[in-house]
Amino acid sequence: MAPHSAGVAVLSETGREGGSPKPVNQDTFLVDSTSSGLTVVGVFDGHGRHGHFASRHVAKSLQTYLQQRAQEAHRATITSSDNGDSNGNTNTTTGLGNTADLEQQPALLLSEADAQGMLQAGFKETATSIKMAHLRRMLDVETSGSTACMCAVLPNSLVVAHVGDTRAVVGVAAEGGGYTATFATKDHKPGDLSERARIVSQGGRVSQRSDKYGQPTGPFRVVPKATYGSMAGLAVSRAFGDLHLASAGVVPTPDITVHPCSAASSSSSSSSSSADVGAARAGATAEALAGRPRELLVVGTDGLWDMVGNEEAVLLAAEAGHPEAGAQALMETAKARWAASQGGERRDDITVTVVYL
Repeated sequence: MAPHSAGVAVLSETGREGGSPKPVNQDTFLVDSTSSGLTVVGVFDGHGRHGHFASRHVAKSLQTYLQQRAQEAHRATITSSDNGDSNGNTNTTTGLGNTADLEQQPALLLSEADAQGMLQAGFKETATSIKMAHLRRMLDVETSGSTACMCAVLPNSLVVAHVGDTRAVVGVAAEGGGYTATFATKDHKPGDLSERARIVSQGGRVSQRSDKYGQPTGPFRVVPKATYGSMAGLAVSRAFGDLHLASAGVVPTPDITVHPCSAASSSSSSSSSSADVGAARAGATAEALAGRPRELLVVGTDGLWDMVGNEEAVLLAAEAGHPEAGAQALMETAKARWAASQGGERRDDITVTVVYL
């Protein structure tokens, strides 16, 4: 289900350090809508000294790759149709360069398999791209890197690819009022049992920092197995860049998930793939919604998710009645909680994307 007109809003705000604004916002985002109705939403969270350069590189590389692949697929389908193939109904989007001829063609729709394959290949291409940029001294990602969360909005589903702790959450209007978070990506954290096992098997170690009394404190971090002492480590277990931890299990391999869109499913004969989604879909009539979305997507960096839970996020964003107002409500809530918990001294960069589906 593609977003309706003006159905996407993004806000990004620089964090604070030592009571003052940080010199640069290391988050990056992209929203790329094509003539076919396909929308791709991406949010990226840089870390390390050059994290802002890393997140921008990842965003640009993924966007460029996906546009080029989509344009090739579109042209191939048009060529097939021109040659008398009446079965073409699979690929859609515009791309880089001159797309005037493509835009005169009927909109063509990417399948879920198309989107999954493009995202998988795009993440692999971007991993190579950022490493090559480092080797050519165009970008320093030895101890810097970026998370990524890319969401392709298809007519009947969402296809989401992510590395790190930049999270995508889907909410659906529930029977009797309110909203239910029916899908969320799983953060790639070193403290997760499966991620910890993978890191150890690939030559890394998971540890915590020590306080002044020698007691462990703070989040679990990935460090090289043979390194001890004061090395900071990394608080996510998957990321682009961070080449010093490549041999310790920090990889840019994404998890890719397909999530069915509720409105599309409720208007078709296909059955729901999950009981909780089906229950949420059941009675949320147009009259009860009163202009609010039947379903929505929230994508944000950990500056949001460290302060706002999944259920609360979809409720705040939906009850606002418009994506921009929803993004603003989430931003202000996260900022207020950072201020309360840190006394105004520290706040992470915060990026929030709200899509009404």
